[in-house]
Amino acid sequence: MKRFVLLLLLLATTTVVAIGLGQTTTSKGKQILVILNQQKLFAIENGQPFYEFHCSTGRRGMTTPTGLTKVRAKLRYNRALPEYGGGAIPYTLRIHSFDPKTKKIRRINIHAYDSVPSYPASHGCIRLSKKDAAKLFGWAEVGIPVAIITGPLTSKKKS
Repeated sequence: MKRFVLLLLLLATTTVVAIGLGQTTTSKGKQILVILNQQKLFAIENGQPFYEFHCSTGRRGMTTPTGLTKVRAKLRYNRALPEYGGGAIPYTLRIHSFDPKTKKIRRINIHAYDSVPSYPASHGCIRLSKKDAAKLFGWAEVGIPVAIITGPLTSKKKS
């Protein structure tokens, strides 16, 4: 059985980028794509995956909001909000996101964390290992688009 995966990423410029696994696209620039049901983060450059990282997103009741945003700030040293324990969260990419459930902006970050299980476990942020977060932090730029989606569009065909 052959499986085709198409990930759609709508950029802030309203350009739609299609990333077909094993296919080239005409996209230029850098983008971050987070796929919640796979617990994966992709750093995409010039339409091609540049990095692929395992991540851990928001757990039930504190899910990471889906949608489009951008990297608003980079903070090499940062701390979690006091209501989340105030612990160190280095290599932070601030990506505040609108939460359609609460109709409010949520303070969401991509950051390093000691615990990055294979399931959603955070308060809504996107956790990466320290090694992966350091790589992403060095690669990312303020202003690049970030898309957070539930899952890729998939179709299965018999071969």
